[in-house]
Formats: sequence, C-alpha cells, structure tokens
Amino acid sequence: MLMIVFGAGCLLLSVLFHAASLLHLSLPLLYALIVPTLFSDWYYSHYALANGIWYALIVLGLISWGMSLVRKIAGRS
Repeated sequence: MLMIVFGAGCLLLSVLFHAASLLHLSLPLLYALIVPTLFSDWYYSHYALANGIWYALIVLGLISWGMSLVRKIAGRS
C-alpha cells in the first residue's frame, strides 16, 4: 500500500513538473515548494518579501508567454 501511494505521489510530481515546464512556470513551482519547506524561518519572518519574489517569478513566466506568442504571430506573417 505504501509503495502505491509513493508511486502515485512520484507520478503526480512528474506530471506537475512537466506541465510547469510546458507553461514556463518551473521556477515559481520550485520556489513555492522549496522556500517554505527548507527556509521556513526566513519565509515566515519575511512573508511579504517572499510572496513578492514568488509573484515576480510568475510575472516573468507571463512575460515569457507573451514573448512566445508575439514570436509565433510574427513568424506567421
């Protein structure tokens, strides 16, 4: 039973990271998973800064989407 749960968890993480890489959101995902767990003291003492960094990473992902869209549209002309 434990192996099934472990295997399902690994499969879920694999799918999550694959989707994040396709959507250019790998860095925000890694930040959201690593910072609160490994640096929890810093994260909770600098909560506004930590969330600001996370939001900035998401905005960079959105800018990457926009640039990809503009390149794709410009390539069709």
